[in-house]
Amino acid sequence: MKKKFIVAGNYGATNIGDETILDGVIYALNEAFKDVDITVLSANPKKTSKLHNVKSLKMGAAGVRSFFWGVLSLSLFKTFRSIRKADYFILGGGGLFTDEKIKAVFVWYMQFLYARIFRTPVICIGQSVGPLTTRFGKWATKQVFSKSILNIVRDVNSRDVLNGLGVFDVYVLTDIAFIKDRPFANSDEDHSYIVMSIRPWITDDVNKYKDLAKFIDTIFKKYKYKTVFVPFQSLKDDDLEVMKKIYSYLKNKDAVSFFEFNDDINEVLYLMAKADFVVGMRLHSLIFSTLSNTPFIALSYSDKVKSFVESVELDDYLIDWNDFDFKKIMMLWKSIYNNRDKVIENVTQSLIFNRGIAKKYIEILKQIDVC
Repeated sequence: MKKKFIVAGNYGATNIGDETILDGVIYALNEAFKDVDITVLSANPKKTSKLHNVKSLKMGAAGVRSFFWGVLSLSLFKTFRSIRKADYFILGGGGLFTDEKIKAVFVWYMQFLYARIFRTPVICIGQSVGPLTTRFGKWATKQVFSKSILNIVRDVNSRDVLNGLGVFDVYVLTDIAFIKDRPFANSDEDHSYIVMSIRPWITDDVNKYKDLAKFIDTIFKKYKYKTVFVPFQSLKDDDLEVMKKIYSYLKNKDAVSFFEFNDDINEVLYLMAKADFVVGMRLHSLIFSTLSNTPFIALSYSDKVKSFVESVELDDYLIDWNDFDFKKIMMLWKSIYNNRDKVIENVTQSLIFNRGIAKKYIEILKQIDVC
């Protein structure tokens, strides 16, 4: 009998990482069940439908303006009807439940609430949870995960946060992006460029941007490496805005080229597979580095970044964004440059391990038949 799934997440919002998560969720559902009907709730249903070859509807309203627009356009009623008819409602990762930006917790709690109203069982997979510092953030997160029939998080820290809230029925796997075998291996050719992924964060630190520009100038002059800026998100939290600020501080503008935002997962992976190194702030820039067997330096702005890097045992190449400066990144650069072959071996082993772990999503999803 065909199973009907609603999948909700930060989709259609010009974020490559979230689209990769959705790609993994769709793959896992198709592998776990013989006959599935998948509808994705998205900020941009037309784009999501085209990109992932699935049905897509507007995400449930999470504010007064979106509620009235949903009523006037009738999209909200279509979404509600789809949720009511679904067998399961999936909240499909990644870092949805953190009150680093408190609005995020409210948005995803509302999606959960719609599922509860229509008595559609909720599943949480591929999640990062925390940090949670507000009373509402902790309360809402506990409500969601304690009432979910299946919880899968992608790091140990997230499990510990949920345990602290009194939620103990939790599987720990890895990012669901690893579930698909993607045919991109690092090339032996000398491409002489690095990929850099930087994102806007809560504070705009000019000194950090100047130090990154100094780093780019230095490796271009001394090591002959050009830097390719690759935005992983456009529109809201636009990576390109930060990259342009860094670019403005460069002494040699020829040291950088810009890769136009592209939510084609394979095209971005191919670019990164040909790079010699990656300097990544976005979590999925580091996951893409691993998928393409490319050594990386991680700039950790969030617990989810730190947790991933520690899980793959590459924390020797991690800098806390709060402590970032030119001296620290140059020290890590010299280390990774001199030990590139060894780091590639570590990344390769990490990829094999994570792929094996990610395949367990399929086996665990099959268990919902007996829930």
